[in-house]
Amino acid sequence: MATNEITTNNINKYIDNRQKNGANATINRELAALKRMFSIGFNQTPHKIIRIPSLTEHNVRTGYFEHHEYLKMCDVLPSHIKPVFIMGYRTGMRISEILSLNWETVNIFDRRITLVNTKNNEPRIIPLVGELFDTILKQKVLCDSSYSKFPYVFSRNRKQIKDFRGVWNAAFEKAAIERKLFHDLRRTAVRNMVRAGVAEKVSMQISGHKTRDVFERYHIVNEDDLKLAFQKVDSMHAETEKAVEKENSGHKTGTIG
Repeated sequence: MATNEITTNNINKYIDNRQKNGANATINRELAALKRMFSIGFNQTPHKIIRIPSLTEHNVRTGYFEHHEYLKMCDVLPSHIKPVFIMGYRTGMRISEILSLNWETVNIFDRRITLVNTKNNEPRIIPLVGELFDTILKQKVLCDSSYSKFPYVFSRNRKQIKDFRGVWNAAFEKAAIERKLFHDLRRTAVRNMVRAGVAEKVSMQISGHKTRDVFERYHIVNEDDLKLAFQKVDSMHAETEKAVEKENSGHKTGTIG
């Protein structure tokens, strides 16, 4: 598109098209880049000012997978997508990191993955344990059993998996559960680690969150979390009351004696 074709009208059309598949936060990042381009260009060669809007961002999502929903999805997803799903649920890795995962980064013997090409350009280690290790091992067996080795860990018919939205949406209908985004697996993994007692610093390192504010935005509190919190507080008060009663009982016993 030529510079003279970048008009407010065309930008609005672009926004309408992007909103069909993209989140407002992502679109805003793209619009910010466009604004920056015009700002730099204006300093070099003055041009007409074009209004580039900013969209309202709804950063806090409440979508995440409960374990029973995870099991249902594992039952209905096709064999080439199921391991991708397991990877997302267990690690919180970004979809781009999973689909581009190369065998060169996987060490089956040491049971770990070393991610190099990450969003924040900081390498990180993904330990392979339990179901996650079994999943990667099965992928390795499938790869080695073919006539020619394929570089990607997750593939279908010797081709890298790039888009599976149709299969993804159909799986929710088969599983009869509310539709969610693949990105919700990332939020789910963080929440599960926190619930399991994993230190926040370690959770951030595994999921690849660089700043704590982003980490907190993904750690969604649901009704069960709130109920557990009230139960803990209630237990604390009960223990305090027991201690007070015991102390008062001791004083009374001492007075009578």
